[in-house]
Amino acid sequence: MENIKKENLPEDIKRDLAIIESQKMDAELEKNKEKVEKVDDLNTELDNFNFNEEIEEKEEDELTIKLHKPIENIKEIVLDPEKVNGIVLSNIEKTWRRETKYRDNIKELDGIYIAMVASAMSGVKYSTIMNLGGKDFTKVTSRVRNFLLVD
Repeated sequence: MENIKKENLPEDIKRDLAIIESQKMDAELEKNKEKVEKVDDLNTELDNFNFNEEIEEKEEDELTIKLHKPIENIKEIVLDPEKVNGIVLSNIEKTWRRETKYRDNIKELDGIYIAMVASAMSGVKYSTIMNLGGKDFTKVTSRVRNFLLVD
């Protein structure tokens, strides 16, 4: 059988084919419209999302350590970077160097130095920081170490 050219078809068949084509096109456009609406909804959610708030909350969470084993009625330690400045850190370093035998140590990696900074940042006594359980001590000192090395 020979292929018939579209222009040689009877008018009613041409009209039916045009209707079928337009229905296919409508269906395709409807699918695309649904996809566009979903993207628009996501864009609206993104526009309404406050990224800064999420970052601030995360920073606050990272600086508040809930103790696994409370000590001296302290259930959490809040590290406040605003409590330390250059003078405080310099004085801590002088004390650390005076008390430490190994003067070549990298202070930001030394547990004693970090505990001193944690004490200054939290207002919790140095002796209390040093008497924290291992899990809590590690959490506190790792957050302070991150502060000293990253920020």
